Amino acid sequence: HIPFCAAICSYCSFARTATHSDNTSIRDYLQLLEKEVIQTKAHLGTSTITASSIYIGGGTPTLLNTADLHFLFTIINKHFDYDKDTEFTLEGSPDTITYDKLSIARNNGANRISMGVESFNPTILKNIRRNHSINHVKNAIEYSKQLNFNSTNIDLIRGLPQYTNDMIAHDVGQFIDLNIESLTSYQYIIKPKSIDAKIYQPQQLKLDNLAQHVYFIKLMQKNNFKQ
Repeated sequence: HIPFCAAICSYCSFARTATHSDNTSIRDYLQLLEKEVIQTKAHLGTSTITASSIYIGGGTPTLLNTADLHFLFTIINKHFDYDKDTEFTLEGSPDTITYDKLSIARNNGANRISMGVESFNPTILKNIRRNHSINHVKNAIEYSKQLNFNSTNIDLIRGLPQYTNDMIAHDVGQFIDLNIESLTSYQYIIKPKSIDAKIYQPQQLKLDNLAQHVYFIKLMQKNNFKQ
């Protein structure tokens, strides 16, 4: 878990801090993270830990500058064993992904990218405090293809405030056009300690969760995707 972001999304309630990539607290955190891994190995009585999968999430791991990102992968590869077929994911935001950062990830064992796109509607993105554009998304996917990642995934959120079925259809269409392997879809909920929890009351949002879920699933099935 890398708890640093360029901005705080309105729906998010994870442990996270808004900061910039050159904040020295990031390196301090990574060093403490390595100490925790070392303590875990001592507790287990082993020199390395065998991993069946690895997921670097956040926060926004791709907020890290290249030096800190390389240090993070050094920690992982120093203390964990995994084979070449192990799913090894780096999570990121399209506006903080660069070719150099993905190159560091790919050269250090990562084989899957997952991006928080959330919506392709510019007004919705502004409302939820996301800073990326469709061009950021396309560039990041192009980098992942150039570097031969095994899989690229994007996240989308259904049922955000003011969301409609037409927006869901547009999001699915944009996803299909990207020609990538997978999509993770979440139903919007108001989470405690999120910014949205101070703005909305759950009963104020007339969200037909089941209907939007079914509509999304039918669109994906129509395009030959399997859950």
